[in-house]
Amino acid sequence: MKALFDTEKYDVVHAWNIPSAFVMKFVKAKKKVLSVHGVYSEQVKTIHSTVTSEMVNLAESQVLKFADVLTTDSKLVQRIYKEKLGLDFVYLPAPLDIAKFKEIPDVKKKTNQIVYIGRDKL
Repeated sequence: MKALFDTEKYDVVHAWNIPSAFVMKFVKAKKKVLSVHGVYSEQVKTIHSTVTSEMVNLAESQVLKFADVLTTDSKLVQRIYKEKLGLDFVYLPAPLDIAKFKEIPDVKKKTNQIVYIGRDKL
């Protein structure tokens, strides 16, 4: 709602992933950038019903067109969207300092252990 009634004008608005594109569409900006991490319709297909998946699949190509520039940190996502929808994504690799992994001490492995590597938001 704020995006609909906001009179502020911006140079650039940057949204992350497809659900954010709906807000991005209504923000007044010279350029709109949408960063996508994964093929959204495939993610929805994996975790939601067939009906929801079909709706997302139909809307996905239209929603991606809300942006002036599409970016991804995955060469695979870049290729899939080019093949699937003919859309060009700018590949921006996520910065990762793999030298930091050498600082992690050896950890005892446990059966059925799940490990997540991420970053803190500052």
